[in-house]
Amino acid sequence: MIRKRKKLAIVIALVLVFTFVLGACSTPAPAEPAPAPAPAAPAPAAPDASGDAVRADYPREGTSVRDGDPESQGAPLSPDPIIVPVPAGHEDSQWNLSANEQGFPDMPMLKFARDAFEHIKVRTNGQVDITLYDSSTLVPFEAQFASVSQGICDITVYLANFQEGTQPIADMFQIPPTTESHDTQTMTKIYRNFVFGNDVFFQENAKANVEWLSVWAFAPNIISTVNTPIRSVEDVRGQTLITSNLQVPYLQAMGGTGVVQGIADYYTSLERGVAGGIITHIPITHEFRMTDVLGYHTFMGDSVYSGIGSLMQGYLINKPVWDSIPPEYQAVVREELWWAADAQAYNNDNMIQTGVKYMEEIGNELIFLPPDEAQKFFDAADVCYQNWLAQATSSGGLSEAEAVDLYERFIRAIQNKEM
Repeated sequence: MIRKRKKLAIVIALVLVFTFVLGACSTPAPAEPAPAPAPAAPAPAAPDASGDAVRADYPREGTSVRDGDPESQGAPLSPDPIIVPVPAGHEDSQWNLSANEQGFPDMPMLKFARDAFEHIKVRTNGQVDITLYDSSTLVPFEAQFASVSQGICDITVYLANFQEGTQPIADMFQIPPTTESHDTQTMTKIYRNFVFGNDVFFQENAKANVEWLSVWAFAPNIISTVNTPIRSVEDVRGQTLITSNLQVPYLQAMGGTGVVQGIADYYTSLERGVAGGIITHIPITHEFRMTDVLGYHTFMGDSVYSGIGSLMQGYLINKPVWDSIPPEYQAVVREELWWAADAQAYNNDNMIQTGVKYMEEIGNELIFLPPDEAQKFFDAADVCYQNWLAQATSSGGLSEAEAVDLYERFIRAIQNKEM
C-alpha cells in the first residue's frame, strides 16, 4: 500500500477523531500469523554499480546531540549513512508515511526520531519520507494502536499493551518482573533480543495488522515517597502510591493502595497528599520536578539502576504498509530506528545520573535494599505474573505450558543479560 499523505493526514485524523475514541481498543478481523520476525540485525546497504558505497552528507551525531541536551551528549552515533540503490522495479515508487507521537517537540526521544526519519529519507533516495506529528496532533492519545491497526496512521510510538487488550502477550513487559532490572541500555538490548527472537510477539501483532520496527526499555521503576521511607515490604502497608493499573494488584499484595492517574496530575497529587508516593522511573520524577516534593527513593539493590522492572516501548507500523516497502529499504528503516532506541536508552541512563545528583543536592534519601529485602518485593510481584498468565492463555491464545515457558525464558534473559 503506497501512501501519498502529508497535509491530508491531519484533515483525515480530525474528521475521524470521534471514531477513534470510540473504537480505541478495537482491532480488525484476525489475519494469518506473521512470518518469522525480522533478522537480529538489519542487512547492510549494498554498494552502487561502481562497487563503492554512496555516503550521505549529514552529521552522524544528529541534531539531538548538537542542540545542547546535556543528557544526550556522547549518545551513540547514528548508522553509517550509506545510500541504498533504488530497488529494481521501484524506480517510481514513493512511501509518504505519517508517524504519531504523544510527546512534546523538545523531548529527546522526539529529537532522535526526527533525526532517524531525516536519515531514512536521505538513505532511501527520498522514496521513504516519514512526517512526524508530535503532541498527539495526528490521532488521539487513546487511539494510538487502533489508528495504526486500521491504517489511519502509518507509524506510532507505542507502550506495550497501553490500550489494554491490544497485546496480551507483550503485556509481560508491563508487569513487575520477579527479578532485579539493570540499566536502561542493557534492558533495551535484552528486550530487543527477546522480542525479535520470539515469533509469538510478531504473530500476536499480525492479528491486528501491526509490526514492531524497534523497541526499547524505560529506565527501571523505583518506589519514591513523600514522608514515609520504604525500607521493607511491611512499610508499603497502608501507603497510597500512584502507579499503573497493572501494578495495582502488586501494591494490594503488599497491603498498599494503587492510584491510577494521568502524568499531568502526578505533582499535584503528591504535593497535596492525595498520594504518599509513586512507582515510576527517575527520568519522569526528575523531568516533571516531582523530586521537589518527594523525600525518599527505594532501589531494589545496590545500584541506582536496580529497580522493579522496566516498561517497553517501541515503533509500531501498519503491517500492509510495511510489507509494501522493499527489503532493502526496510533494512534502513530498522537500522535507523534501532539507533533511535539506543540513543534514547543512553539518554535515560544519563537522566538517572542527573536525577540522582539532584536528589542528593536537595537532601532526598536514597535507600538501597539488601538482597533479602529486595527479594520480598520480587516475590510480591508474583500476583502480576499470575494475572498475565491468565490473560496470555485466554485472549493471548497460548497454552499454559507455552506461557510459563515464555515467561521463564524472559526472566532468565534478564538475569543472564542475554543481549
